Amino acid sequence: MRLIQRKMLFVPLIFHCSVLFTSGFTYELELKKAQKMLKGEQYDSAQVYFFRASKNGMSRDSLFYLIAETYLRKGTLDTALALNHSVDPGDNAALQKALLTQRCVIYTAAGMEQRAEALLDSIGALASLSEKRFTPSLGFAAGVGYESEKFIDAVAYPLVLPEEPLLKDTIDGLFYQFQSALTARYKLSNGIVPFISGLVSINKPNTVSPDGNEFDSVGVSGGIRTGVGNIAKRFSVNYEWTRMVDNYKNHSSINEIFASYIHSSRNSVFFSSAGYRHELGTNMSTESQGGFWIAYMSLIFPEVEVSGSMLFNGYFAPSLLWNDQDSSLTVREVRPMGPLRPDRYFISGPLDTLDASTIIPQSNIMFLAGPSVAIDMPFKFEVEISLKWSIKSFVDKCIWHWYGHETGSIGPVAVDSIFGVTFSDAVLAYGNEYYKVIENSCFGPIKRFEKKRVDNTIYCDVSVSRKFRVIGRFTLGGGIARTWSTLHDDAPIDIPDRDWSVSAKWDKTITWNKE
Repeated sequence: MRLIQRKMLFVPLIFHCSVLFTSGFTYELELKKAQKMLKGEQYDSAQVYFFRASKNGMSRDSLFYLIAETYLRKGTLDTALALNHSVDPGDNAALQKALLTQRCVIYTAAGMEQRAEALLDSIGALASLSEKRFTPSLGFAAGVGYESEKFIDAVAYPLVLPEEPLLKDTIDGLFYQFQSALTARYKLSNGIVPFISGLVSINKPNTVSPDGNEFDSVGVSGGIRTGVGNIAKRFSVNYEWTRMVDNYKNHSSINEIFASYIHSSRNSVFFSSAGYRHELGTNMSTESQGGFWIAYMSLIFPEVEVSGSMLFNGYFAPSLLWNDQDSSLTVREVRPMGPLRPDRYFISGPLDTLDASTIIPQSNIMFLAGPSVAIDMPFKFEVEISLKWSIKSFVDKCIWHWYGHETGSIGPVAVDSIFGVTFSDAVLAYGNEYYKVIENSCFGPIKRFEKKRVDNTIYCDVSVSRKFRVIGRFTLGGGIARTWSTLHDDAPIDIPDRDWSVSAKWDKTITWNKE
């Protein structure tokens, strides 16, 4: 977007004028020098080069348009508007579109919002006439990197006492991913754009499958995506349906509808979008659903772009229920047989059943916000630095149990007083506390925990990228993340602690039949 903002008024004229030559000399060089002066806000010097370009064959109308641009950037709006009205674009659609866009920016800067809004329909109609109806494209993206993740290990429960230090574990290794999409778009006369895409994705995380098979850790998926875009004017409304299947024969269907609004001026861009997403799994049951709202604001200066964004996201999915062999425990009343048999106990029979299963909620509400800075460097490199903070609050509480390991001899076994049956895995009840016989010699309380999970995370990312006209864009980057969770003192599940990664990425889009 920053490229469009900086050059959308200037690039069409370079294209329009560069086809003219005088005495074998093109005035493209003069225009490039003028453009450099505009970036450095040296407007008087830029005008000199524009006049030189005019002497070398550039048209009078192009000259007036470009001089108007210098006065617009200087803030002399009346002179800019007079020069803009002096331009006769003729049959040149590119110059006509740039001229109307410039006039809209002048009206907006002068506070004449109604006149500016009236021009938007004209600019949109002109763009719809000049754009090609059928536009196929082929996109590629590939990346490879190294990631290290440290987390609080859930294996610590129920094998340690709560006051003992929890175990930390680290997963690190190489990861890679590849994505490709072949898309066909067709623009209708009313501006609505139906499309269809074929998708292929290969993803290898920095971990391997539980059996250690490297190949089984690679996820391969493919599918189709179709939908319609630009359903409404000014506000773009889009609907997308995606059907995917992976190498494990898992199926998913995703329905997504979202609306977007964008407003741009000479030095700023505002974008906002909101939508709803619903996913069905292999058995056609709801895997997840949720809504989102995102807002993005960018301020553009010479060679620097400062932006800020915020995201609200709601994710709703069924809770995970972990059942093990001890998830359902029978509670029995136990009392000593008497002083003659202190090593034996009477067990009266079942009194209650204790549900000791672990419930891990998935539904959460997240807020993410932060600034970023993009800086133009020599040789067309761009450096971007971003800092983000997120808070994720889970809707329901985590529920888990801890089985105590307090040592206490109660005899080798417990004996049923009626049938004489021995119990090596009985649950004892003393008052309101539950106890379980462990290995016939230890016992301790079964404690129930309920705690709400809230994660706070700070992200810092740095990247360097360069776009090549033929081979695409290359990006080198790295990032770190640090998480503070309310469950860091407990570990019913693996809880993120910190993460860092470095990666190299490449992406390229080939579009045919474009304007």
